[in-house]
Amino acid sequence: MEPIIQYERVWFRYEQESESPWVLKDVSLAIGSGEYVSIVGSNGSGKSTLARLANGLLLPVKGRVRVADMDTRSEEDLWNIRRKVGMVFQNPDNQIVATSVEDDIAFGLENIGVSRSEMKSKIDQAVKAVGLQGLEHVQPHHLSGGQKQRLAIAGVLVLEPDVIIFDESTSMLDPVGRKTLLRLMQSLNDRGTTIIHITHSAEEAFLADRVIVMHQGECKLDQTVKQLYPRAHSLKQWGLAVPIEVELKHRLQKRGWPLGEINGKEDLVREIWRLLSKT
Repeated sequence: MEPIIQYERVWFRYEQESESPWVLKDVSLAIGSGEYVSIVGSNGSGKSTLARLANGLLLPVKGRVRVADMDTRSEEDLWNIRRKVGMVFQNPDNQIVATSVEDDIAFGLENIGVSRSEMKSKIDQAVKAVGLQGLEHVQPHHLSGGQKQRLAIAGVLVLEPDVIIFDESTSMLDPVGRKTLLRLMQSLNDRGTTIIHITHSAEEAFLADRVIVMHQGECKLDQTVKQLYPRAHSLKQWGLAVPIEVELKHRLQKRGWPLGEINGKEDLVREIWRLLSKT
């Protein structure tokens, strides 16, 4: 799998000329094209800083970040980098700029000079992809929190980026809105978009194919979900809660239940059913 984003021995702090603490310390990572990756960590771990480095919103103090072999320090490549890497932030209100759903989605297309005839079909596709059909002429402030987040995603999606970074995008949503957004992430990845989900929730992180754990500016763990499940309880040492199925398995094993390997909630249910059927 070809890497689309590479962090090469990256160091970062927000006040570059001072002795302020490093937010990132010698981080080296590669995100493959088409991957679904979660970057998880507690507050202050550096995970959101990683996101902002990926499309040139921030630049490393030391080291290098490359997107499709383009260096984010290169001013001549910065526009192309930002076309390739879209971002959806925690608060969708910060990304909404127009007075109607349709106009807000069109904003990015207008900036890159897309013709009106082509714009209409692209907007229709983006609206359909996020499930906002029938709301094209609604003012954004009349939308629910979940609908606003989907509008922010449509504004990114219409530009057809190779990568979409979701930076704590589920944290302000209710449970229904959160599930809808997580399903949309999976759907986009199924269609070939590289998804990077920045989150503090291990349960959400385990929906990805690969999990990267950040703690105090360092990458502490980088494994596939299948590799991580058997040792998921170790996440607690970095201040993270573990998925409910991992915690339940741990408690049942302490009570003597001979549970086998699990890689998700369905596996745990099958294991419990297997043991109960023997009694």
